[in-house]
Amino acid sequence: MWRFTFHGTAHGDLLHMYARQIDDEIVMERAAGNALVRWTFADITSDTFHWRNERSTDGGHTWRLDQEVRAHRLR
Repeated sequence: MWRFTFHGTAHGDLLHMYARQIDDEIVMERAAGNALVRWTFADITSDTFHWRNERSTDGGHTWRLDQEVRAHRLR
């Protein structure tokens, strides 16, 4: 497990998260008020990755997708 700090420069956000590898994914989690937030990096290759930002308000029983990105490296 790793401790991760995200500095959001656009709004001055400072997020502390915990990251771990689960199978072939990297999952980062934090508490946000009464919700749990997780960022998942999947399908990681040297040129691509898939990122999901999900939120749970029931202790992690169900998750709602807030954002999703499929990234591809430009050459």
